Amino acid sequence: MIQELTKSFERYLLAEKRFSKHTASSYVRDLTFFLIFLKKATNEDVTPESLSKVTITEFRSFLFSRKENNLSNQSIARNISAIKTFYRFLYNEYETENSEIELLKAPKVQKKLSKTVSEVDIDAFFKSVEEFDKTPWIAARDKAILYLLYGCGLRISEALELTFNDWYGAETSGILRIRGKGDKERLVPLIDQVIQEVENYIRIKPYGNPMGDPVFIGLNGQQLNPRQIQRLIEKIRRHVGLPEDITPHSLRHSFATHLLKNGADLRSIQELLGHANLSTTQVYTKLQDNHLKEVYMKYHPLSKK
Repeated sequence: MIQELTKSFERYLLAEKRFSKHTASSYVRDLTFFLIFLKKATNEDVTPESLSKVTITEFRSFLFSRKENNLSNQSIARNISAIKTFYRFLYNEYETENSEIELLKAPKVQKKLSKTVSEVDIDAFFKSVEEFDKTPWIAARDKAILYLLYGCGLRISEALELTFNDWYGAETSGILRIRGKGDKERLVPLIDQVIQEVENYIRIKPYGNPMGDPVFIGLNGQQLNPRQIQRLIEKIRRHVGLPEDITPHSLRHSFATHLLKNGADLRSIQELLGHANLSTTQVYTKLQDNHLKEVYMKYHPLSKK
């Protein structure tokens, strides 16, 4: 029954909630841990009926077990979100109700940004891409993806889910239509260098370019897995000497941080990133505050005394 429930839940997340594949997979993984925990704790099959009887003590016991595995507050909060979303799914599909779930509160999560790649290091970062794959079309593909992350502020999932339907027309208009989190659509301007890198890759890639197919493919023509780009960035950061917490998402953060440092306003950055609330974008002001403090300490006469 666990497998049946998790598969149905995943279909619900993708079709009705319009979650990205990455987020849906994370929720399903968290839910699977929860259902297996319940089965072991109660020694009974997990069914919609049994799930209606889960107590707040059992919910908290599960979260405590996850905490013992050194999960961060952010991961615990995602576990809770997955479970609550699952119970909404149960109500829709099986009319299963459980008022105890409302007593479950997420821990406070401190908003923390990924490390960014400095403007000084970004050139070296891109120049090193071609060091790691001598196959021209793969090197061009990797470079094009990284330019979309840094040059347009795309999430890795947004870049890898681009199809030729999305790209054709965008390369001439200079505007890319992106469908992001929560199925929200935004328009992203394309700078010339990003267009050139993507077009260069398309020109030399194998397998043709059917309209509905993903732009970025793997060796066998299948849609590219995000893990391949994560591994590439791990190699680049070691090669360039960047911190270990530089990830694909760091390029998106670098995009926003560099725009802010160079005079862009928060509202514009909010639109470009596709944030629903300005408060989400305001975390970047902390970086700007640090930058201003550095400038002040370096140049103000009183700081030299």
